[in-house]
Amino acid sequence: MAPLNLPRVFQDCVSLIEWPERLGSTRIPEDRLTVNIRIQSTASDNNDSNEGEDDAVRIMAIQAHGSVWQDRLQKILDEGYLDDLIAL
Repeated sequence: MAPLNLPRVFQDCVSLIEWPERLGSTRIPEDRLTVNIRIQSTASDNNDSNEGEDDAVRIMAIQAHGSVWQDRLQKILDEGYLDDLIAL
């Protein structure tokens, strides 16, 4: 198995990295898009009628790091690509 060529991958490719902190802070690119997804339960403690149903919502937070991703994220927001995902 060939070793990862992280400098080339981070420069020329789109990389999805779960738990990037495991790379160490010096290996995480300065220009990046961080996407955090949190699962939040909406079920009440005494909800007997919907037992077994998935009463969770996913909450996604997107943060741009560096001017390249700030510009890209702004364009995505301006074009409305995330409008159906945003709940205010």
